[in-house]
Amino acid sequence: MILVDQTKLKSFIRYIDAKLDHPVSLYIAGGSAVVILCPDAQSTKDIDTFSSNELLLIKKINKSIPPDISLDINNGINTFEAYLPDDWKNHSIHSSIFSGKYLQIYTLCPEDLVLMKTFRFNSKDAQDIEKLLALDSFNKNKYKKRFMEMFRAAPPGQPIVHAGSFAMIWKKIHPGSSITAQKILKLADLE
Repeated sequence: MILVDQTKLKSFIRYIDAKLDHPVSLYIAGGSAVVILCPDAQSTKDIDTFSSNELLLIKKINKSIPPDISLDINNGINTFEAYLPDDWKNHSIHSSIFSGKYLQIYTLCPEDLVLMKTFRFNSKDAQDIEKLLALDSFNKNKYKKRFMEMFRAAPPGQPIVHAGSFAMIWKKIHPGSSITAQKILKLADLE
């Protein structure tokens, strides 16, 4: 599996930026957002973005990128948008280091990235979550509030699984915490 670091991601973004002739905002989530926020992180070759009319233009440009720079850009945020608060764009973070002349790069805030990964929780998310929790800017209370808001409103699924994922993450934030999936279900009135 090819892993992407900040250098490769910057090369990709710089190439796209050089081909644009007007301002474009790109909202990035998933592992690529973790790479932007955490300098030592690596992600898979896909870039999960929020779908917009400009995504088609970026995908068209991407087809002309040399293979050693090209990455797989998709509208992956849409997959998990049901698990994000409606105001996620208001909380997104502008990355001046990654932005170019025309291409403005935004990531989900660390709390919303952990939120997405909580609802999807799989083994590859664990390292990303740990890196995000270690950020000085990570606000545990904001994460908890946004999780409870979305947990109550989440599409039907497996509430016990999502509650269990949150409990595991909360115990990383607060080692020794007695939080359990059952307590979260009760707190959310979903028991």
